[in-house]
Amino acid sequence: MQRVTPISPVLPPSIAVTNQTRLTSRIYRALAATAWTAWKYADREDADDYVQTILIARSLTSCGGFDHADLVMRHRSPSGYWIDSKELHPGGVHPAYKGQVAKLRQSDDPLYQATDGVSDGAAMKIAAVAARYTGNFTDLILNTDRIARITHASIEARLAAVLVALRLRQVFLNVTPNDMSQLVEEITVATKVLGFSHRADFFLARVETAYRIAKQHKQACDLLYQLCRQVGMEHLAWSTPVTACFWSFHADTDFSQWFSRRHERKMYLPRRLWPFSRVVHGRTLQHHIHQADIQHLKCIGQYESYVESHGYHWRKSVDMDTFLSIAMSILVTRHGLDSIQHEIPVAVEQFGDDLWSLAEQLATPSPGNAWAQTA
Repeated sequence: MQRVTPISPVLPPSIAVTNQTRLTSRIYRALAATAWTAWKYADREDADDYVQTILIARSLTSCGGFDHADLVMRHRSPSGYWIDSKELHPGGVHPAYKGQVAKLRQSDDPLYQATDGVSDGAAMKIAAVAARYTGNFTDLILNTDRIARITHASIEARLAAVLVALRLRQVFLNVTPNDMSQLVEEITVATKVLGFSHRADFFLARVETAYRIAKQHKQACDLLYQLCRQVGMEHLAWSTPVTACFWSFHADTDFSQWFSRRHERKMYLPRRLWPFSRVVHGRTLQHHIHQADIQHLKCIGQYESYVESHGYHWRKSVDMDTFLSIAMSILVTRHGLDSIQHEIPVAVEQFGDDLWSLAEQLATPSPGNAWAQTA
């Protein structure tokens, strides 16, 4: 992959600030936040949140919209990314991992579509979809579902992706970015657009729980603890994405505090330490909620496959990188880059993508986001 110098999100004074440039700036911040999270997390063999976000962005911009075969091909192609002299694998996923992308890569079907999958992987990579289809509510729902459906078949995983897309749409439009009731209403409407009916009840119940918690707890740490206790930060679709979306309604804008640094090899390297690790861990989730998760997995026939792919860390850890990728893309879009401005160029340079140009392409007026011309 050709490496480029990251373009600053700060616009020169000579450039008129139009609706389209404002949208471009917000999209840039969402993409840059995903890169920043991957850089901070610093996993030398895994940055799937960022890699899959960008491969979807490039597919949408290259093909002019959703292209099933192109997306499948990109999930199977070499990533072209390196972290600490190690090349990331296709889709940003290590070959030993038994998740949904691994199943796609094992198949040679050019129009592969998952037959299972209830994890949160469909929701972690959706920023570009939200950006491309921000201007059309129905198109956003339908195309998010189509893209999620390639790797994840369950209604819950597909709805998790739609929930994240709708939350990102709120902050991209910046009209009602703090309206939790609107998000709940829109995801409920989305279940009807997709024809899910009562099959969406379990997912919507977790959304309602998160909504109630977010109305009661405004401080970021307290809110996170309560969400993780009553909704969760598991690798399940109705867990981490729901928690991330409703945690993003807090007003704390000091994003740098969510990670600490550890002295290693006489250099300060970004590590996966953070202040909440003393509060949130693998067993933060209430036992009866955990049992309800198990029961629902069994009801939808996903228990065995989920345990096979994610059982090794169930109740032992939380899905921190996916949580932060979703939450930070929303928060940085909503509040700006000020608290991490000095780190963004370093994070973006690690991957070498011209995120500003990519954001411009995603924001270009089209049937999916023509609002930029008139809003």
